[in-house]
Amino acid sequence: MLRQTIRHALMATVLTALVVIPIFGLHLERAGVRTIIQPQWSFVLWACALVFVAQLLRPWLARTGRRFNRVCGGFFVAFGALLPIR
Repeated sequence: MLRQTIRHALMATVLTALVVIPIFGLHLERAGVRTIIQPQWSFVLWACALVFVAQLLRPWLARTGRRFNRVCGGFFVAFGALLPIR
């Protein structure tokens, strides 16, 4: 079970990297008439780490999902109530 979960998490992480690299990993910078591609690997690493952890937690969330959603929903309601209304 754990081996399959890790394999699934790795596959999701690789697919995430393939999608995220052209979007967030490569940043175009203009310097006068020159355009330079600056890689920003920190965004890609954070996205891949987030997906990997989320996929590892997926079986646990499937078991305790309802309670987890209620707790997170309660936090969102509390934060929304604390925001100033303009």
